Amino acid sequence: MAQDFYHVYLQSDAWKALQARIFERCNGVCEKCGQRPAKDLHHLSYIRLGHERPEDVVYLCGFCHLVAHGQRQDYELLKQQPYGIEAMPTFQAAAASS
Repeated sequence: MAQDFYHVYLQSDAWKALQARIFERCNGVCEKCGQRPAKDLHHLSYIRLGHERPEDVVYLCGFCHLVAHGQRQDYELLKQQPYGIEAMPTFQAAAASS
């Protein structure tokens, strides 16, 4: 049931407004690496789910988002790629099969 709420919430106007506010805060750049385009709004805490404060979330590039979820492989190689995992289709296939 909680997961149903979460997925519905991610489609809500409130979530989209939060995304826009945080995207503006980071100027469209990943808040972790500061190098790649921001792609995913990531929860640092779910305590206020549905009523997040700006400090509860960060905008991350695709690569840093995978790192945040522990789904990264070969960090040294990937961090050298100019556009993160998007530039490495073989990594995407490996990540999908894990």
